[in-house]
Amino acid sequence: MSTEHISLRFAGLDGWESNDVVAAMWDGQMAAVAAVRPALPVIAKAVDAAADRLGDIGYKDTGRIVYVGAGTSGRLGVQDGSELPPTFSWPFERVVFQMAGGPGALLRSAEGAEDDASKGAAEIDGHGVGAQDVVIGIAASGATPYTVAAIRRARECGAVSIGIASNPGLRCCTPLSIPS
Repeated sequence: MSTEHISLRFAGLDGWESNDVVAAMWDGQMAAVAAVRPALPVIAKAVDAAADRLGDIGYKDTGRIVYVGAGTSGRLGVQDGSELPPTFSWPFERVVFQMAGGPGALLRSAEGAEDDASKGAAEIDGHGVGAQDVVIGIAASGATPYTVAAIRRARECGAVSIGIASNPGLRCCTPLSIPS
């Protein structure tokens, strides 16, 4: 998986001129933006599924948005979800953060926590995830055991489950699961 390998393009980065480093970071961001284009149809499906589940025809007053992740991916979920109440008036009590290694892992890495699949699934059960909820799992590789197990368990519980990853064509789990 491309997210798990060191890019030879950046060998010796610490010796580059600052302008070259900044230009390389900009190039990387442009490549990331371009890579999202092919995913737009499935992103739109995820938006529609979440809106149906949490909107007027679904669980308008009870449905929760649950973010699941490990390491940087989990921290990005917390950043995103933290903006829902002030920006969109989403009730704070209807945002759940499930971070491998617990809340302490937001500030200090909890090495190995991302590999505990059983804990990822068990924490979904502990949050009482069900058909009223939308669960968003974020994993750069798309194969983080903790996050993949949580998404699979959420799907089993009837939740809309959405996987966000940086590697296309994953076989470990479907990127979007909408129970009927």
